[in-house]
Order: sequence, then C-alpha cells, then structure tokens
Amino acid sequence: MKTINDLSPGDVFFSVVLPVFNREEMISKAIKSVLQQEFPFWELIVIDDGSTDGTRKVVESYTNDPRIKYVYQQNAERSAARNNGIELSAGDFICFIDSDDYYLNNHLSELYKTISANNFKEALYYTHYYKEISGKRVEGKMFSEIRNKGLYNIFHESLLQTNSVCIHKNLVKDHKFPLEFNLFEDNHLWIRVIALSGLIYSRTPTTVMVEHDSRSLRTDKEGLLKKTGKYEAVLTDLLLRDKYPFLDKYLSFKDRKRFLAAKYIVLAYEALVMGEVVLTYKLLFKSLRIDIDLKRAPEYIKLLAGTPFYVLMQKNGK
Repeated sequence: MKTINDLSPGDVFFSVVLPVFNREEMISKAIKSVLQQEFPFWELIVIDDGSTDGTRKVVESYTNDPRIKYVYQQNAERSAARNNGIELSAGDFICFIDSDDYYLNNHLSELYKTISANNFKEALYYTHYYKEISGKRVEGKMFSEIRNKGLYNIFHESLLQTNSVCIHKNLVKDHKFPLEFNLFEDNHLWIRVIALSGLIYSRTPTTVMVEHDSRSLRTDKEGLLKKTGKYEAVLTDLLLRDKYPFLDKYLSFKDRKRFLAAKYIVLAYEALVMGEVVLTYKLLFKSLRIDIDLKRAPEYIKLLAGTPFYVLMQKNGK
C-alpha cells in the first residue's frame, strides 16, 4: 500500500461516496467540504439516486475537477447508491458523506494520520463529530475506551454516524449495505465489518451532521408503527437469526436483546412526544418483555408515570 510519500498528483488514497436524491439546495456544501480537504489524494463519487430536481446540474458544475465523478442511477434507495459507489471506488480506503452534511477541513488528514499510526490496518476507522442545530455546533457523544472490538461501544454508547466512517476496501468486498432495509442499514453493515476487523477511533472532531426540518422524521402514529416494524425487521435480520454466525463470538444473546429493548424505549419516547399514550405504553412493555435493564429504571418510571401528565400538558398548550 502506498504511503503519502509514495503518492503523486492524481493518485487516490480515499474514495468518498456521496449518495444523493433531490438535494440541489444542499449538496454544494458537502462537495465544497471535500474540495477543501487538507489531504489532497482523494476522489469523490456522487451517486445520484434518480433525482428529479436540479441536483445533476449542481454536481456537474464541480466536475471540472477530475477527482469528482457524477453517476446517475434509477432510484433504488441509498443502500444501492452507496453499494454502487463502493464498486466504483479506486481508493484503498472508502469514506462516506451524506448530501446534507459536511466535512471539516481536517477530516481526511486526521483519518490518514490515524490509519498510518495503526500501520494501515484493514479496519473500520471512525472520527468524532459535531451536530449542527440551528447553526450552532455541539459535540456528539464521545466513546469511552474501545472495548470488544468496538461492538460494546455501539451497543452500549452510541451508533456510528456515517459521515465519520472510513473502511478499508477489502472489508466491503463481501459485505455491503443491505438492500432490503432503509432504516439502520448503515449500522447493519458497520456492526458486521467491525466484528470481522475492529473499530479504530479518533477523538478529533472532523465531520458535521446538520439537523434540519427535512431530515427530522416528523411522523404520525401510522408512520411510527411502520418505523417500529422496520426496526424489528432489520434488527431481527442482524441479531436474532443465524444469518451472521461470526457475530456470535462477540455479541451475547443478552447483548442483542438489551440493544433491541433499548430501541423500543427510544420509539416509546417518540410516541410520547406525539401524545400517543396507548402506543407509548405498548412500546414500553414490548421493551420490558424483551429485557429489563435496571439502569433504565428512571426511564421506565418516567414513561409509566409521566405519560398522562405530559399529554395533558400538551393538550393545554403548556
């Protein structure tokens, strides 16, 4: 593998995959953030997943830089778009960025520093990140010491943000984003890859995930029920079937059940915010049937005792 001293203009060390669908008003910031990287040996592969707005025109205004490539595909959802980008990648390491987010200038240089410090190990590399809310940055949740290859951290602390992930190309030859899911599909892949290789973490923030109205899933009761069904399907596929036996070595059945139960608690809070008392209780008791975690006792009490009061306050406009 070439080190930075071996690279020449035009060489590619990082391939950055950017899937997009109808983001003509946002995608420029993502592209510019790649153009402004301190580390110059990259390519950006923009996979247009069937946009019907002016996305193509915006992206093609940047393709005078030969490192930027535009590829159009019929709409097939983001997993297919990212998989397409992986197949077209020329770099030793593959990074990802969403069309409504952006990199800080140090993202690829910090990744390279971390990769080289680990002797270019074939692994999943991950950098710390910011969330941008109403134009203000706040740091995301930082991992503690990496344990159990990083699977402990994902299951007990926080899921991975796609923009901060970088994977050696050999790890995605046989493992791709699952096409049948459009929720949790990214961490479905990250968990499999980490079980096979490991997570290497940089505490330096290098990416920004932007919160905005069109990103937030503002849903009704029916939408939340569909979302719950999708979570059940994807987590059952990953964790509760014998589809990926190599996970058994690192994830106990207890870990898997506790993780699924925690997801139902998150969904219960979403139902609470919508004022859906019955649905809140259903999701809470579904979580408790799967696993009871005493550390979550305050959350259980809040959902059990606080739901009617919260809904009454919402109805009174307070």
